[in-house]
Amino acid sequence: MPSAPYPDIGIFSATEVATAAEEGDTATIIGLFFDMPESDPCIAPLRRATRDLLEGRSVPRDEISDLEMVVSELATNAVRHAKSGGNYRVHLELSGDQATVTVIDNGVGFSPDAVPEPGTLRPDEVCDGDVGFAEGWRVGGFGLPLVHSLSDEVSIERRQPRGMIVRARKRLRTV
Repeated sequence: MPSAPYPDIGIFSATEVATAAEEGDTATIIGLFFDMPESDPCIAPLRRATRDLLEGRSVPRDEISDLEMVVSELATNAVRHAKSGGNYRVHLELSGDQATVTVIDNGVGFSPDAVPEPGTLRPDEVCDGDVGFAEGWRVGGFGLPLVHSLSDEVSIERRQPRGMIVRARKRLRTV
């Protein structure tokens, strides 16, 4: 397997894997796997690796932008909300004409039905008060609706005893 595509960033490991699909199927599965610390979000390298992988597979630019945003939003949610003190994982898989982004964390989890409406004021430990609100508050809730709008299918699964698996799939056009 090749080494990490960004050797200057040592806080994650990335592995590109090419595997033949099931016998009789000519599709190839290409993927990236990241194991990221919640304590150091580093979302930009995830976006860059996503873009590089997709550009190398001739995915149209608008779909690359969509998938970069999906990776960014789901990883940001894991960093902001999991609070497990450990790592979260990001998987990007291309198979045929479909891209799948999966983010897995070990946090306390949530019920999708209990997520506050987008644009509502909410407590936030990472807010420093520089956005026009009192320290510790922010307007949020736009991430999951954005992921839904950029994806063909989104699934949210609560893991037991802790954590979440959020998966977004997008069918890709060919260039």
